[in-house]
Amino acid sequence: MLFLGLSCLVDKERPEVQITYPPNGTTVGSEVSVSADATDNRSVTKVEFFIDGTFLDSSKTRPYSCQWIAARLPDSTTHTIYARAYDAAHNEGMSQVVAVTIQHGNSPPGQPSAPAGPTSTWTLDSCLFSARATDPDQDSVGIRFDWGDGVVSNWSPSVLSGQTVQMAHTFSLADTFLVRAQAEDKWGSVSRLSDPCTVTVFERHPGTPPTTPDKPTGTRETQPGIVEAFSARTTDPGGNHVRYEFDWGDGTYSLWSRFVPQGSTYSDTHSFANTGSFGVRARAQNTKGDSSSWSDTLIVSVLPRDTALKWIYAYLDESFDSVPFMGTVAASPAGYLHAVSVRGLLHTITQEGQRRSAYQTLENAEFVCPPMIWNDLAWVAAHDTTLRAIRVNGTRAFALPIRGDILGSLACDGNGRIFFNCDNDSLYCYDTLGWRWAAYTGGGASSPVITADDALVIVGGDDGRIHAFNADNGSTAWTWVCGGPVRSSAAIGSDGTIYIGSDDGSLYAMRPDGGAPLWQYPANSPVATSPVIDAAGIIYFTSDNGVVHAVNPTTHLSVWTHPLNSDGSSSGALTQNGVLFVKALYGAADSLIALNTLDGTGRWSAGLPGGTEMELVCSPLIDQYGTIYITTGTGVYAFWGQGLPAASAWPMFQHDPQRTGNASAKQGGM
Repeated sequence: MLFLGLSCLVDKERPEVQITYPPNGTTVGSEVSVSADATDNRSVTKVEFFIDGTFLDSSKTRPYSCQWIAARLPDSTTHTIYARAYDAAHNEGMSQVVAVTIQHGNSPPGQPSAPAGPTSTWTLDSCLFSARATDPDQDSVGIRFDWGDGVVSNWSPSVLSGQTVQMAHTFSLADTFLVRAQAEDKWGSVSRLSDPCTVTVFERHPGTPPTTPDKPTGTRETQPGIVEAFSARTTDPGGNHVRYEFDWGDGTYSLWSRFVPQGSTYSDTHSFANTGSFGVRARAQNTKGDSSSWSDTLIVSVLPRDTALKWIYAYLDESFDSVPFMGTVAASPAGYLHAVSVRGLLHTITQEGQRRSAYQTLENAEFVCPPMIWNDLAWVAAHDTTLRAIRVNGTRAFALPIRGDILGSLACDGNGRIFFNCDNDSLYCYDTLGWRWAAYTGGGASSPVITADDALVIVGGDDGRIHAFNADNGSTAWTWVCGGPVRSSAAIGSDGTIYIGSDDGSLYAMRPDGGAPLWQYPANSPVATSPVIDAAGIIYFTSDNGVVHAVNPTTHLSVWTHPLNSDGSSSGALTQNGVLFVKALYGAADSLIALNTLDGTGRWSAGLPGGTEMELVCSPLIDQYGTIYITTGTGVYAFWGQGLPAASAWPMFQHDPQRTGNASAKQGGM
């Protein structure tokens, strides 16, 4: 009786299952989500799916489903789907049979490009080939290569449509082979074979390799995306022809070159995608298949493009309006930038464009001159007739009462004496103990500069004179009367020659010991900007009619002129790579202009919103790291540069990034 009772508890009921998607008689695409619903008097353990009677996949949880990839099946063909459901007692139920028609909406990839790779190689040498294909549906694609020697590669991992795939192959036989590529999209649709590339494989005959090539020659500085040429040279002991391969140092290599006579120079080109330092090297291989060692590396610095904006520093007032910045900026040897704005604010800014500190004068007394850096302090004066020295943390180190409002910029000699022009028509000399002397200049906003021996202070005057004062006591060393006011500030050449402009439309070249001008150059328009000088001694300045001039100091003639067609312009700043930067004013908007010093052609320009009043116009600054700075009515702009300041006697306004106006100051600091 007990046995019969247990027999009655055995589960013999089949699960019920039906296909819920796709419906019978419908059309499906390349990828189909097949689903089913199954029930049982106890529980369903799994559902299996079948396509044309062949197992596809199984599902153990509701909703029961699986993916059917039908991409490889021909269009307009009919296929059957059914499911089987199972319970814990291994009872099996079968669904209805569903018939569907395949209709692909997918297009196969386009024919790949002909593979790129070496045109010759040796047996048992690994050589690299590349190809790319685009997909009209923008599907990802894989690439495989038919090497032409009876071997076909596996499919590569999928890449984006149009992306290049590289694959290596080693030929074991000497012959000529046709290498082709083929593409497959994610649905399994396959392209036509590409056109072939021909590779000739030579039998290797080991022998003496070429000598190690010389270190490659080529540029040592470039920018991303610029195509540069590099050259290599070697000899072969057996007199065989050689070919070259370059390692670009950025993870990529050149293709092997054609064979050239040993001892001749071969050049190849490359462009770097990213910034940084890269080691370019070369190796050679002769016609016997013998390879040299890699050469020494040529270090190439890839700098950010000099048109790229690095950052903008702006200061918002309590109404969240941008506070206008005034005049030029100064950079300290420690890497900080110093700039003044309205509301009596001196800003100390980091290399990343962040505020380090902000010093504000009492009662918001406006600053009347741009900062000058000496002894790690930012020196600046305000309308309250006080000369201040401010630390980088925004605290005041010194405050000296002065006898008027400063016009122009400060200057500082190697002894710590500070010189400035005041609105009471006098030039003053101060040190940290206070006033030392004063001398009459005839007024004006010309900024003083100091000769390399700290002996003379040179400044212009509205009285039309160029003044040279003895730095120790303020006595007059000499003067020269021009035909108009002298608003320009001087630049001093490596031989001590003083260059300064006048409203009479001339640039003057003066001997440091006085006397008549060595020569004068007719700009035919007032010259209020300050000249700058490159390493070859060429002098650059802008006249009031918006024309940039380059003047040869030997011939006293124009090298070139470049019209800016602007309302006004600044003094320039020169890089060691032959770029001159000037700021041009165009009403409501300004521009930073980059010119090639070789011929005066335009290199690029960058718009600077906000505009600048003429009396607040600033000159570009290039710091010891090569960054270019300029101020506008809305903030301080930093641009990635190309090269450090020119290694010349006077590469920028007031000589150096610290704006010392001192011919003996170092470009990185006093």
